[in-house]
Parts: sequence; structure tokens; C-alpha cells
Amino acid sequence: MSRNEASSPGDLGEILYSKIGFLYRVCLKILLDRDEAEDAVSETLFRAFKKISTFKGESQLETWLYRIATNVCLDFLRRRKASVPLPEESNPLAIRDSQNAEELALSHILEEEKKKALESLMKRLKPRSRIILTMREVEGLSYEEIASRLNCPLGTVKSMINRAKRDALKIIEEDKELRDLLLRQKG
Repeated sequence: MSRNEASSPGDLGEILYSKIGFLYRVCLKILLDRDEAEDAVSETLFRAFKKISTFKGESQLETWLYRIATNVCLDFLRRRKASVPLPEESNPLAIRDSQNAEELALSHILEEEKKKALESLMKRLKPRSRIILTMREVEGLSYEEIASRLNCPLGTVKSMINRAKRDALKIIEEDKELRDLLLRQKG
């Protein structure tokens, strides 16, 4: 999108509004808190609308918005003192066969434990490491896509990812309980 494509503030509002889902996913993966992610999306849209004149159209609108959202999330993380775990969602299933029900329950418990362990690991990483690992491992972005979104050289991205993975491995190595939870398989 170029600045000219949004011929009126209403058009711009519609274009930005269409990116809410994308921005929410980005913010949630960084902040790990639904309420804060919603607030971060609002702040991102406000900043984008306010700063649209700085968008030169040299990159995709999504890349520009991603950068704003990342900066907003970093601001939120700086202000946050304590972390709040994500509330669990429950989706009860009615299953008649008790053996299948037990297996499903065990599988669900193990997945929840792994999810909590990964959330714990991500919370213990530095914000930059969390962001770079989220981009690479969760969103599945290529090194080139990450470099474009962060506006930095490819070699820098590779070293940032390597450093973030080393930091994560160090945390896992030092925390036996976390390591056991991440490696646990259903029996």
C-alpha cells in the first residue's frame, strides 16, 4: 500500500482495521497476555494512524505495522513488573468410551503442561529473544522475512536467532522441572 491508496482518513481506517487480526496475533505472541495484547493493538493502530505520513511505501504495510506493534509491545514489557499467565480455555468434550476419554484427558494435560512450560520459558527470555524466536519458530518466517520486518541485515538476524536459541537452551538446561515438562511424552 502506498500513501496514495488511502485517499481519505476513512479509507485508511478501513485498511488499518483489516489488519487487527494480524496485529493481535503478533502482540499476543510477544506479550503472552490477551488483555495487554488488545491494548497493544489499539496503541499500534493509534500510532500507525498518527504516523501514516512517515510510511514511505518502500515496504509492505504489514511490515511497517509489525514494526510498530513490536515497539509497542516492548514498551508494554518495559512497564510491566509481573507477568500474568494466559487464562486457560476449556473445551469440554463428551466422550462415551472411557478408555478414549482417559487417553484424551492425559494427552490434553500433557499438552497443557508443555504449553505452560513454553510460556514459562518465553517469559524468562529477554524481550528481543522472545520476539526473534516467535518470528522464526512460531510464525515460521524465513530469515529474509525477519530481516525485512526488523529492517536489519540477514547476518544480524542469523546471529540474533542463534543467540536467542542459546539463551533458551541455557534456561532449559538450568531448570530441571522445565526440561522434564518439555521432554515429557505420553506413556
